[in-house]
Amino acid sequence: MINGCRGYTVENSFSMSDMAMLLPPRFDGKRRFVLTGDMPFNTDDLSNLLGYYHDVRIDMDYDTERTDYLIIGRRDFDKEFIESIVDEYVISIKYLPQEAIIDQLLFGHDWYACPEYLLEFAEMHHGLQFLQTCEGFKWPDTEAEETDNVVSNHSPEWNEQSALKALGYCITNNGRYTTDAERWKVLTLCVDALSLERVVSHIAWLVRSKKRQIGGRSKFRNSILKWERDLERLRATYYKHDFHWPNYEL
Repeated sequence: MINGCRGYTVENSFSMSDMAMLLPPRFDGKRRFVLTGDMPFNTDDLSNLLGYYHDVRIDMDYDTERTDYLIIGRRDFDKEFIESIVDEYVISIKYLPQEAIIDQLLFGHDWYACPEYLLEFAEMHHGLQFLQTCEGFKWPDTEAEETDNVVSNHSPEWNEQSALKALGYCITNNGRYTTDAERWKVLTLCVDALSLERVVSHIAWLVRSKKRQIGGRSKFRNSILKWERDLERLRATYYKHDFHWPNYEL
């Protein structure tokens, strides 16, 4: 029995399995989940919810069989267990907070499709922060999404992308944001190797392409801010008004 409004009581007969029956399948076939840590949800409750459609194990019951997802709570997560999973699977499985799996179950949102959001979320999640310290761990790189925009393979912007990235310019690296100093060190090399105009044209294109995406200004906010900061510093340091500075405002 649970307390209801104004002193009434109602029968608590609605279980997690009942809830699971109401949810549409959000994954392609049966998947294997391993859970470690609690908060914001109880591990047993989450196990019951996922277990209606999928194979679920809690860290202490893990049997070393192949797994697809490691779901991490905000507290009481098993550090040694997380390290062992990373050591065994590296990046061949998906690592997610509890909030992400609930978001996918209820609304179909795949947080791995927006790795920048995972990085931002990790800043306030102790379990994910520990995960980032594990040797060999890496989340999907936000730079991989740069090729997903609808542009011609023969466009100048497309060709410039590989040149800048080949020289080491990126917003994220090994599951963390690069610092302004790290990017600037690479950008000085890029300017020498490619010319200022080619470098800023590509970065401005990256900014425009993200802003054009639905919800892009919000979804890629951190990347856009870093790209724009790099453009401002390049302009202040190198620009001699010898070419038209690219527009990246929409």
